[in-house]
Amino acid sequence: MRVVAVMTTRDSRVTGSIAAMRSLAVCITLTAGACAAAPPPMTLPADFPSATREAIWADASRRASVDAERIKVASAQAVSWRDGALGCPQPGLLYTQALVPGWRLELAAPGVAPLLYHVSRRSGTWVWCPRERAQPPAAGDSGV
Repeated sequence: MRVVAVMTTRDSRVTGSIAAMRSLAVCITLTAGACAAAPPPMTLPADFPSATREAIWADASRRASVDAERIKVASAQAVSWRDGALGCPQPGLLYTQALVPGWRLELAAPGVAPLLYHVSRRSGTWVWCPRERAQPPAAGDSGV
């Protein structure tokens, strides 16, 4: 039988040679073997435009009423949107009818449901998309 416990503390004071740690993660296992490391935080693709990132983080910060530094990437996927609506059509508007390469971002902020953003790779155009309007990207395409 294997039992694993993960404990996280913030701003801990640790005696000895380590004075104050910002984050301490301790993995305790009661059987032989190493603990699996926590997955690294999700990041944006290397080619994601920095100006688009800044604009999206500012919007997410405003919507969540938190500092932009507290916004984290929950998921980031390269996709092809079915049309110019970027998978988030607004009633009464018309959109270009061509595949649009882009990204689907889900951002996490403390105290709010995940925020969904759809982005065009070509223009950097983005839209915050309420879940009730969100449509899936084109099937079987990775957006590249």
